[in-house]
Amino acid sequence: MDSGSFEAWFNLGRTYEMKQDMAESRDAYAKAVDCRPESYAACHRLGRVALAMRDLPLAIRAYTQLAEIAPDDEIPWRRLAAALQAKGMNKEANEAMLTAESLAGKPDRSVAHITTALDRIRGLAKK
Repeated sequence: MDSGSFEAWFNLGRTYEMKQDMAESRDAYAKAVDCRPESYAACHRLGRVALAMRDLPLAIRAYTQLAEIAPDDEIPWRRLAAALQAKGMNKEANEAMLTAESLAGKPDRSVAHITTALDRIRGLAKK
């Protein structure tokens, strides 16, 4: 397999995850993240598998990277808080959770975009 093929590593990680082979899944997702560090999906899955395996340093790195990719998304911050808390880093976990909670109060921009698009479609349909 091409060592730089994001799709191949990501799909291999998903396959291993479905087979409950978490160690192989973690390794494949880690290679996918190496290929494409900005991939939300790869960082998210790597963090999830690492947390499930109690590989807390890796989970924390993955969720930190995810929070950097999507700083306005509350989900990475909540997951980061869980990983930090599992590692006993309660102060840092609390800070991450406060960030998540502050973001949760913000309106979801994707919903606003969908509403705007639907309004435009409805307007075109009436013409």
